[in-house]
Amino acid sequence: MSKKITDFVQLATPLTDIDRAKLIRVVLPAGDTIQNHEAGDRIIYVMNDHKIKYNSSKFGTVEKEFKEGASYSMDADTHSVVNTGNTTAKFLIFILKDPKE
Repeated sequence: MSKKITDFVQLATPLTDIDRAKLIRVVLPAGDTIQNHEAGDRIIYVMNDHKIKYNSSKFGTVEKEFKEGASYSMDADTHSVVNTGNTTAKFLIFILKDPKE
């Protein structure tokens, strides 16, 4: 387990950026942390089973196991993410843009 703290930009691979949304793939190795960052409204699609701890300015700290194929929406917040499981976490983030952008 590597236990590395990383800037979100280093782990995020942009896949597309269109008028109303961005699509980003994130790969977070077991034990690693994505440092605190701001994010807008978004939809997450889980690409594999994994366990993470999410620390949010809006929702507090939550540790949860995610199953491949699950999806969920998140409101804008400032947060960090820690992969507390034994597998690399892989997920897609659909970032919803403000229609005025």
